[in-house]
Amino acid sequence: MLARIVREHGYPSVCRRSIINSEPFKQALTFNGQDVASLYLQVLELGGRSGYMKYRHRAGLPAGRREDQQGDRAHRDSQQDPAAAMRQAQAEALQDLRQAGVRVDE
Repeated sequence: MLARIVREHGYPSVCRRSIINSEPFKQALTFNGQDVASLYLQVLELGGRSGYMKYRHRAGLPAGRREDQQGDRAHRDSQQDPAAAMRQAQAEALQDLRQAGVRVDE
């Protein structure tokens, strides 16, 4: 899909190396004879090496919050209205944090 968007519209904001190295992307990002696509790739590589996208992880916070998933599911299944589902999910998340020893200011 990204390759098609680049090919048809010259979309310049992609992060897949295969697209960045593709000829349509290089053509779309060549300005005044300058290969901006290679500069774009260098910037992405620099950012990746620095780890700027590494997310902080706190103990007691499992990936894919089950409370959020349960709250969303309860709402979708018409078991609760959205506000009630979110209140319940928040209460359960706060309980998990407290059990993990995280200080929570309300």
